[in-house]
Amino acid sequence: AMDPVQASYWYRKAADLGSPEGQARLGSAYLHGIGVKLDKRQAVEWLAKAAAQGNALGQNDLGVAYASGLGVPVDPARAALWYRESADQNFATAQVNLGRMYIDGTGVPQDRSKAAVWFMHAAGLGDQNGQFSIALLYEMGLGISQDYEQAASWYLKAARQGNDRAQFKLGYMYGAGLGLSRNEALAAKWLMRSANQQYPLAMIQLGLIYANGTGVVQDPAEAYKWWALADAQLGKSESEIRPQLSDLRTKLAKSMTRAQIADGRRRTAEWKPVPEAPDPPQPDASVVYALNDIRTHATGTGALTNAP
Repeated sequence: AMDPVQASYWYRKAADLGSPEGQARLGSAYLHGIGVKLDKRQAVEWLAKAAAQGNALGQNDLGVAYASGLGVPVDPARAALWYRESADQNFATAQVNLGRMYIDGTGVPQDRSKAAVWFMHAAGLGDQNGQFSIALLYEMGLGISQDYEQAASWYLKAARQGNDRAQFKLGYMYGAGLGLSRNEALAAKWLMRSANQQYPLAMIQLGLIYANGTGVVQDPAEAYKWWALADAQLGKSESEIRPQLSDLRTKLAKSMTRAQIADGRRRTAEWKPVPEAPDPPQPDASVVYALNDIRTHATGTGALTNAP
């Protein structure tokens, strides 16, 4: 791969010659500080030039700038317009971003059915975030009829690409027998892959599996390790889980010998994240049928008759 600094040099050369792709990539580099010093004002300037020329990356990243107030005042409606321009060109990231806005009702009227359509478009292009998002809607029955089998199918596609949240969800569904035949060994396998990427909810669930010996050999020291690692990984958004995790850790420690606790602490100190070797994204031809099904059976506000 080209060095980011060298890449940004060539992006600048292309951008100065009026190349929309060069302008978009230079703007994106400035937006994220990759290969150049972070400069939100210059980012927006170059992204706007690329977007005006119809470049999908430029349109999406300009949407990101307006959604987050990067170099411009926060303007969700304008963000949604740029996401839509990009999404209409089959830019999967923009399709997911637009879908999320329809979920939240940010910049557009809330419409989970339209969100489902955009997530499905992205999923069909092989985008793991689109696959995870449509799976979640199928699981929850939001904007679309609840369907655990469809949820599990899309979680699997995203999980194979290394999506840690999808791996966690797939592990949960195997463990509960939701949309799949119950399989504790496969539940443990997918939870392990997610936990190895430092996803805290998977670490907690994996700890439960080792504490109880569900699909694995019971191993209190291993449970101790995963719960200690989870506690270190929990962010503000999961802070409400911490008291429950603390209770689990206290009860476990009381049941362990000093040697087992020492072993658990040693394993915790020695643990390192395991890099994923994901499958490449695969466009999915069956998505056409799924889109038709969404439009026919959409539930909730704004059931669709046409594409959004």
